[in-house]
Amino acid sequence: MASKKKRSPRSGRPGAPPSAVRAAGGLDLAAKGKRLWIAAGALAVLTVATFAGVFRNGFVSFDDELYVLRNPHVLGGLSFSGIAWAWTASDAANWHPLTWLSHMTDVSLFGLSPAGHHATSLFIHVANVLLFFFLLRGATGKTGRSAAAAALFAIHPLRVESVAWIAERKDVLSLFFGLLAIAAYGRWTRRKDPKLYAGSLALFAASLMAKSTLVTLPVLLLVVDFWPLLRWRSRVASDPDPDPDSGAAESSVPVSRLLLEKAPFAVLAAAAGAWTLRAQRLAGATEALTVAWPLRIENAAVSAVGYLGKTLWPSRLAVLYPHPAASLGWRTVLAVAILSAITAATIFAARRRPYLLAGWAWYLVSLLPVIGLVQVGWQAAADRYTYVPSLGLAAAVVWGIAGAAAGRVPVRALAAVTAIAVGLLGARTVQQVAIWRDSLTLYEHAVAVTGPNETMQIDLGNELARRGRTEEASRHFEDALRAAPGSRDALYALGSLASREGRLDQAASFFSQAVGSHPDFAEARVQLASILIRQRHVPEAFEAAARALEIRPGMPEALYVEGVALEMQGRSADAEARYRAAIAARPGCAEAHENLGELLEGRGSLPEAAAEFGAALAARPDFTEARRSLERLKGKGAGPASTSKP
Repeated sequence: MASKKKRSPRSGRPGAPPSAVRAAGGLDLAAKGKRLWIAAGALAVLTVATFAGVFRNGFVSFDDELYVLRNPHVLGGLSFSGIAWAWTASDAANWHPLTWLSHMTDVSLFGLSPAGHHATSLFIHVANVLLFFFLLRGATGKTGRSAAAAALFAIHPLRVESVAWIAERKDVLSLFFGLLAIAAYGRWTRRKDPKLYAGSLALFAASLMAKSTLVTLPVLLLVVDFWPLLRWRSRVASDPDPDPDSGAAESSVPVSRLLLEKAPFAVLAAAAGAWTLRAQRLAGATEALTVAWPLRIENAAVSAVGYLGKTLWPSRLAVLYPHPAASLGWRTVLAVAILSAITAATIFAARRRPYLLAGWAWYLVSLLPVIGLVQVGWQAAADRYTYVPSLGLAAAVVWGIAGAAAGRVPVRALAAVTAIAVGLLGARTVQQVAIWRDSLTLYEHAVAVTGPNETMQIDLGNELARRGRTEEASRHFEDALRAAPGSRDALYALGSLASREGRLDQAASFFSQAVGSHPDFAEARVQLASILIRQRHVPEAFEAAARALEIRPGMPEALYVEGVALEMQGRSADAEARYRAAIAARPGCAEAHENLGELLEGRGSLPEAAAEFGAALAARPDFTEARRSLERLKGKGAGPASTSKP
């Protein structure tokens, strides 16, 4: 029998490596012609135009205060002390030093102008879009398909939460370093240069230091090996007549070696995962909602299918979807059936359509850290959790449609349909960006589209209270209590509102109920102590604050209230020690600075007192009492010291 020449699926020359292999993993920046750069420029312009509304948006109270507006370390901009804090802090239930540094850089460059902060997030998102485009184009040689996949990723409404929410800078920043890590890894597979491998590891570490979402990258690299790098020997060996569109490669690698290559990445991922879980436990983020394992698995399956639904029909998007905290019944059965069917179909088609299995595997694997198996916070799902998984879906959909339409549908018709889809999604994204204009708009929308939603009702009530609309605020707090009977946060909100309005007995009742049903609720104990101080029940106030400190040692608010109680008992030395401890625990604790200044003034230490009043004003410029104290000391000749911080 005559031997057959070895056939290349992409070349007329026998044995010639396909273009997919020649460019595998590279950015292919030397591609001939202008089409590549026109596509890249169009993607950048499209993304910026779609998200241009962010420049009209402000900060929102939903975590932006935690990350920027009320974070003294970030508000100081880039500094030696700030950088040191960023590398050691586990604030916001995470260890993500590069994210903190990016926010500090923004403050140094733009101050508290929200447009500058939004510009940084959008710029990084554009960079991610272009990286995704170049990676696909470099590995497959398909400019049109790569541009279509990148466009779907770029302007989909599910991206809005990651891009328009300043506190979610960590999403775009983590993926930026992750895509660079994949690019370096791809080049290493071609050149075997140890520097490229080390660079990929370093970039992966940077991604984890922005957000630990990409702990699954070792597995995702295996997916990339399968397609588009086409390095799996087992798949190629079983496919003697590959589909020309799959670009099957001859230069494949045993699976055992592919696994061994990922070992250093797995070590980094394990370390980052353990450190993140530690930070979340220390912050109590994993204890906010106790969910049994069966329900976590149910919610994970329903959420995975729900994201697919929102990808196809992105309506009723909200900043927070409340956790059902109850069995999902038939929805779980349906979700498992859908996931199983899609998985089986992509496996069946893997020989001739490897991109379908690769895209689906990328989606499922990258969802694992955020699917709720480790419950963090109160949400059942979140739009931002699709930021990384959507890359796989975009590639699978575009290559799948192109493969099915090949030879049947004209290319221009496909391009027209793609343009229409991108236009419709972009228009919806523009609307979604406007919802993030301010806190009130954001919360009102969430309450309107999600139904009973304890967290959003409370946040909306707090925003209304800040605007002086207290009656409306009270109604939303009561709605939150009806949505979640016994809710500690709703009781706390009602107590805080009653306290601000001088209804001390009602405030004490609400805080007592919160403490009674949640004995470890330290914040409620501190607020109860503050009410007792105002009611002149000093010993009881000291006891409530002391119990809060037992629950949360070093809590600055509790130290401050203890100091007030001690000062009211005439124990000024002990009170001073508590105020200083509160300031040490939270630099810029305005009330502690003010009270310490009054103690020092009473002792005759006027320059030191002026410095404390100045520190109180620096921390809270609208602190009227501290301003009056400082003006009073200026009359006594202590003004010059007031301009310096202690």
